[in-house]
Amino acid sequence: AAARPLAQGRVTVLESRAPPYLAGAGQHRLVCAIGAVDIFPGLVRPEEVMAALAPSIAPGGWLLWGDPFWKAPPGPRLDAVFGAARYATLAGWVAAGEAAGLEPRYTATSAEADWEEFFWRMNASLEDWAREHADDPGSTALRQRAALLRSVYLEEGREGVGFGLYLFRRPFA
Repeated sequence: AAARPLAQGRVTVLESRAPPYLAGAGQHRLVCAIGAVDIFPGLVRPEEVMAALAPSIAPGGWLLWGDPFWKAPPGPRLDAVFGAARYATLAGWVAAGEAAGLEPRYTATSAEADWEEFFWRMNASLEDWAREHADDPGSTALRQRAALLRSVYLEEGREGVGFGLYLFRRPFA
């Protein structure tokens, strides 16, 4: 017979701003942060973000992190849209976790087709929302942002950006 999972009945999904929650929540056995490079306002570089998040992971606990990575150095337009300092190469994300005292246990990158599908669905949803909410004061800016994202993605993003998942463990001691 299989043993009962340790987290059975104790998993909570919470939507909240991370800094105030993490400041009072203690440590966790598992933290999942997908697309969360902006989790801590004012912290931009992956090393800063990982260092701020690591204390929230209990000894022996896990961090599942997912974010874009640079496959090639970003050109000026890609940097202007996404911010070169906000992301790292695949090796850079692993190094950021290690610098925060976390042990890398696994990485995986999305298949090109999956990343392509994600981008086009995301971009279409921005355009659809802007069209469906044309009376919203931000709809014009959102349409312009979607057009810029599409242009930069086609010119530099397809070759220069991927998506990775990184599993880290905080050592017991």
